[in-house]
Order: sequence, then structure tokens, then C-alpha cells
Amino acid sequence: MGQVYTKGDIHDHYIIYEKPLGKGTYGTVHEGVHKETKKPIAVKVLKKDRFKNDKLREKVRREIDLMKAIKHDYVVNLEEVFVSNKFVFICIELCTGGDLLQFLNERGRPLSELRSKRYIGQVVEALTYLHDEKKIVHRDLKPENLLLTGDKRTIKLADFGLSNQLTSEGNNFFTMCGSLNHIAPEVFDNKGYDFRVDVWALGVVLFVMLSVSYPFDDPIRDKAVAKIKEGKLTFEQTDPIWKRISMEAKDLIQLILNTEPDQRITLNQIWDHPWMPERKNKMHKQPLDEIKSPKDAKINKVMARSMSKALFQADPLNNEELAELKMTQKEEAESTDVKVTG
Repeated sequence: MGQVYTKGDIHDHYIIYEKPLGKGTYGTVHEGVHKETKKPIAVKVLKKDRFKNDKLREKVRREIDLMKAIKHDYVVNLEEVFVSNKFVFICIELCTGGDLLQFLNERGRPLSELRSKRYIGQVVEALTYLHDEKKIVHRDLKPENLLLTGDKRTIKLADFGLSNQLTSEGNNFFTMCGSLNHIAPEVFDNKGYDFRVDVWALGVVLFVMLSVSYPFDDPIRDKAVAKIKEGKLTFEQTDPIWKRISMEAKDLIQLILNTEPDQRITLNQIWDHPWMPERKNKMHKQPLDEIKSPKDAKINKVMARSMSKALFQADPLNNEELAELKMTQKEEAESTDVKVTG
């Protein structure tokens, strides 16, 4: 594990911009740039005093270890890690297209089925790699953790703060974690769960892509949990936007959002579904010919950002911490002659 850490001060290598890009499970994420190569990156900044007990420290070490082991086209890659007196800095690949929820809210309308097929195909490949090759369960798959490249053609899975690795065949997890609207029903039963929770979350993501809404939503937590456990899907009965969606897409969603894990469609079976592109043709990697949603799509639909059960509550930084962070206003860096070479 030591090899992933870079010795020295991060500020000798990177400029970190002050304005946060967003929140991860345990810290804020900022844009940065390598001083020598000018390569842009994202930097997750974790305050050490948030991890005063061994359990939380182990979660951070596990996130770094898991990311170090992962290398995939559709997963955000780890660059390097720095440690200072008060902070841990996790430097990761920067995706300049923002996250999927941000993209949907900016559009105010759903994605086309063609674009959704492309993105879902990429996420299925990422999950297949994690599950089959690395035995990793993500446990927090949601639009906020799916990042887009600048051209919006590629989607990448991010934030492994809640992820874990199965150490032996037949092992289950029992920790209640994730973001409520995306948690699989078996998690609430406290009888153990496995990789199939990520498949359920994938179905929620597809539902969101095509409707900009959640399949099982309620402002009261207990009622939302009851809806998830019941798993009763309503499409055009409650939202006319579904009238334009193909029967094949709705059928796939129903197969994924099966409340019984043993009956839920698998990642490999998803590729055989009529709605999906043929895997052998790699259609999800081909250029997009159509990027607009249909003209009759309902407009001005937006969704609030979900909160992970483990998401920390940010508290103000003191002067000593601010001095150690040495963050730079991006406008200042771009408008002045800032020396960015070592």
C-alpha cells in the first residue's frame, strides 16, 4: 500500500483550486493542476480529525487500496496520494463533464434511449470488471457518482468511499450504507447482501436517465423504504413522460428492479436483453448519432442531490487548516502570471 503514496508536500506538485467541485463520501473534491505537466486532476481532500477511530481510518485506507487496484476505461482512476499534518489528499482523474445528475438537471429533461444505452453499457462493463475481476461491490452507485468526460460520450464510475471487497466465495455484507433511493431492498432486511445490490442501483440509474425521477420516492424515509421493499413500479400511470419510452426499456427496468435478488437479472443477462446494444458490436463505444431527447419530452425536470448515509457533515476550517491547504482561486491563477513549474 505504501507505493501509492507520494512523499513530500502536495503543493510542490499541484495547484489546488479553492472552489469545490462537490462532496465525496468523506471529503470535499477540488479541481487541481499538476505544476510541471499541466495535467488537470481532481483532488479529494479529507480532514484527518474526521477519522479519529480505527473503523473510519480503515475505511479511508480501504478506499485508497481499492482504487489503487482498479484500472478500467469506465472507472475514475487514482493518480497518487499525499498526506500532510491535517489532511489526506487523494488525486484522481478529472472528468470535466460533471456528474450525470448535474447533466440531467442542466438539460431539464431525460436522456434519449440511444444515449442511455451507451451509458448503461459502459456502467455494466465497469461493474462486471469490479465484480468478476476484483470482487469489489461499489455500494453507492447513483447519478452523482457517474462522471462524464468533457465531450459527454463516456461515463465513469467514481467514489469508492463505501465500497468493499469480498474476501471469499459466499461471503455477504451486512453494513447499512448507500443513498436511500438507490439502496436495494435486501439491504434493509439485515440478512446479508452481495454484488446484486449494484445491479439494483443500476436499474434506478436507468430509470432516472429516462425520466429524471426516482422509481421509489417519498419524503418520509420509512415510506420510501416500504416502497423499495414492495418494488411496485408505475410508469405512465404516474408520469406521462413514460408514454414515449419503449416497452423494451421498461421491461429491462422491471427485470433489474426485482426485489428478489435470486430472480434479478444479472449483468451478463442484461447484454442479452432486446433493449441493449449487441455487446459483440461494442455499440456503446460508437459515436452518438442522436444526442437530443424527443421534442415531446417533458421539460424543466430537476432532481435534488441524494445524500449517502455515510456522508460527513462539513464544518468550517480553522486558520491553521486553511494555511495548510494553500488553495488558490481559479480566476486568480488564470488571470495572473502564476509560476506553475517546480
